[in-house]
Amino acid sequence: MKKHRRKTAGRLSALLSLLLVATMAQPLFQTRAAENDVTMDGNVTWSYLDDGSDPAGDSTTAGYDRTSWTKDDYDISAWKTATGPFGAKKGKINDLGGGCTPKTLLTQYKADGTTDIEAFFFRTDVTIPDASKVTKISGSVIYDDAATVYVNGVKIAGFDDDSITGNLQYGGSNAGDPKTETISTSDPAALAAVKDGKNVIAVELHQGRSSSSDIYFDMPTLTFETTVSVPVYTQKNISWTVGKDASEINVTWYADVDGTGTLLVAKNSEVSGNEMPADAKSFTANGTASNKSGYYNYQTTATGLSADTTYAYQLVNGETKSEIRAFTTGGTGSFSFAAAGDPQIGASGSSVNDTDGWEKTLKLISGNSAFDGVDFLLSAGDQVNTASNEDQYDGYLEHDTLLDLPTATVVGNHDSGSAAYDQHFNNPNESSYGTTAAGGDYYFVYNHVLFLALNSNNTSTAEHKAFMEQAIQATAGQDITWKVVVFHHSIYSVASHSLESGILTRREELVPVFKDLDIDVVLMGHDHVYCRTYMMDGLDPMTDASIYDDADYSSITNPTGILYVTLNSASGSKFYTIKNASFPYSRVMNQENVPNISRVDVSDSQFKVTTYRTSDMSVVDSFAINKKHVHNMKAVSAGEATCLDEGNIAYWYCDECGKYFRDADGEQEITLLDTVVAAKGHQYGAWQVVTAATTSATGIKKHECTVCGKVETAAIPVIQETTTENVTTEEETTEETTEKVTTEDATTETTQKATTEDVSTEDGRTTEDVTAEPTTELTEEDTTIDKTTEAMTGEMEDTESTTASGAGKDTGTTEDKTGKDSKLVKTGDTTPIIYVAVIGICACFVGAGCVFAKSRKNK
Repeated sequence: MKKHRRKTAGRLSALLSLLLVATMAQPLFQTRAAENDVTMDGNVTWSYLDDGSDPAGDSTTAGYDRTSWTKDDYDISAWKTATGPFGAKKGKINDLGGGCTPKTLLTQYKADGTTDIEAFFFRTDVTIPDASKVTKISGSVIYDDAATVYVNGVKIAGFDDDSITGNLQYGGSNAGDPKTETISTSDPAALAAVKDGKNVIAVELHQGRSSSSDIYFDMPTLTFETTVSVPVYTQKNISWTVGKDASEINVTWYADVDGTGTLLVAKNSEVSGNEMPADAKSFTANGTASNKSGYYNYQTTATGLSADTTYAYQLVNGETKSEIRAFTTGGTGSFSFAAAGDPQIGASGSSVNDTDGWEKTLKLISGNSAFDGVDFLLSAGDQVNTASNEDQYDGYLEHDTLLDLPTATVVGNHDSGSAAYDQHFNNPNESSYGTTAAGGDYYFVYNHVLFLALNSNNTSTAEHKAFMEQAIQATAGQDITWKVVVFHHSIYSVASHSLESGILTRREELVPVFKDLDIDVVLMGHDHVYCRTYMMDGLDPMTDASIYDDADYSSITNPTGILYVTLNSASGSKFYTIKNASFPYSRVMNQENVPNISRVDVSDSQFKVTTYRTSDMSVVDSFAINKKHVHNMKAVSAGEATCLDEGNIAYWYCDECGKYFRDADGEQEITLLDTVVAAKGHQYGAWQVVTAATTSATGIKKHECTVCGKVETAAIPVIQETTTENVTTEEETTEETTEKVTTEDATTETTQKATTEDVSTEDGRTTEDVTAEPTTELTEEDTTIDKTTEAMTGEMEDTESTTASGAGKDTGTTEDKTGKDSKLVKTGDTTPIIYVAVIGICACFVGAGCVFAKSRKNK
């Protein structure tokens, strides 16, 4: 019997396993499928009965069914048809209030013309392709005074109809205006009434009382909402890994479905609500069989990201979408990261306890002020105790903090024996060097810091060296400020593993390589203890207190050695005791059997490691490496500015940091703009006449820059002759003109009209070009002639006229150039002509004299 029961139990277990697998393979859930909804709008055609009769017949007869008219087999061929809204107010189409005006008039009164009909009946139909998908009926109805809604003879909604028990019955709200109510039901009886194909929608409308003033019905919309059964998949172990630089980030996750997964990424500022934007970037991940039975591994890289930017993301498998979360990319400035040693979930014998300890540490990273602004998490190996144990990976990965915080991990000895590590961590720039089943060496750059992650389970120093050399060469153009190596097997520790031959061999081989490659810091784990070395010059500790910044050896400036830090367990799953031995390289060693977590702050000028106890966030140790730049100064002599070219002051320039200084000691920093002396600009002397202007040609003048000797020329306008026109014969006019001419001012002015011709200048430019230049200015002396001629012209225009031919004739008229008739000149009266002649002759002499005088002066 026991044997039989054992077999039966085995069969039941096998059956349950099969059922579990089947359930996992085809998980389902209902989701809205709006595209499959069937909606009836307010434009539908209704059949209706408004003659005051009972559509179900005589209520006193046997077998009377008052709702028979709501069913599909009822004959409505004699009913009227129309579209809504339906109604009446005092027997006519009028506004009933609230914007409700009937389109189709109902017969409101009985034959007596004053008594309201008790009820009205309406029917229409709608076609449902697949009734099994309908999960809700929704809509709205507007009515006065009571309404009941049916689908295929089944009541699905009623409004103010509680008192209604018969078809021809008054009842309802008797409200002043029609009421609007919502139809919404998922009642199984209502849904069961829906069928494939034609479905009858029926409404009975009741009048509130026999003397009611109005009646109204409208159904703006009625929707048969549908859902579809779609698979729902489980996504788990979502793990973000730093990208090769700020433009990328890597992700991996498990899902219990094969096929193609998708990573959606958009700037966090573009996300609204619980939906990713339509233009979110999409990155494909192809599922591959994973280490976990029934699950597939998905990995992809988001590329083309902007530095120092927060992005929202969502993972998609079929219809299953992850919660929208966010991550932030690196940039170029200062940053920080959390450094953890050996979480090793399962090492204590209780994965639950170890997971709890790890969760506490992660919450400190995400929520404690000491870790504000941390950009990523670095784990120095042994994420789990057993390399292939997926339950332990659940304990390491299934934490809310890790959904937003990128990580960088290395392969520990407890991770190395399975491909599970490589499936859970999508490391960038992974190399073929240093490989085991878990993966190989890799590197990444974060804000100008080069991180070199070694798989120290591979003991080939040659491979690790080749990898590091290649990585350093590949990043030579990225302005690397620090080089940090991280691997699992600590080569400078003080606990259980510290004296093992494998550790000593790694130390002897790797340390010289690190020195040759000018490594700054090495971070390690493995020994479940905290240890910080002195600065190490190769294999030799630098213990001289004078090279450190203080007596506590807590910082150093511009060191030549390397700092090695061994990180204690971050989960508390296991601790090792410090050995009773001499460790001359160790400056600080600590073991209190309390989990530790370190914060590392990095800038161009400082690399600082501060380690905390997770129990109370007190500090275990802190050490900083400072880099003070030593300028390589280049002196630049002062350069004098010219008219057109800038000069510079004397200054100093550092050809390493690119900064500028007023002094050789680099204490007075300036910008490149501060070194510039502005160009002086031309300083021109007075104008000199080169060629005097005549009445037929322009003249030329020049002036010269007193600094550089540059010569600029300009044109002198031509001198125009004056003409005698429009002579008037009035004696008064002649006398007035004569008086003006004899004045002192008039005798020194002459009419001059300036015209500009394209006369070539000494430098090849035309007069037109030169006179257009804004820098060319005339002196007061140069413009005297122009002013004189302008004044003279103004006065002469008042007196000049042209005598008509035959001035001595007895009669005649003169006409000026503007077409105006002149006055008659008496025959034989020559006085005006003489006066005009005298004026013209004087004007010519005066003008010529002025030109001659100026010409003599310029010479």
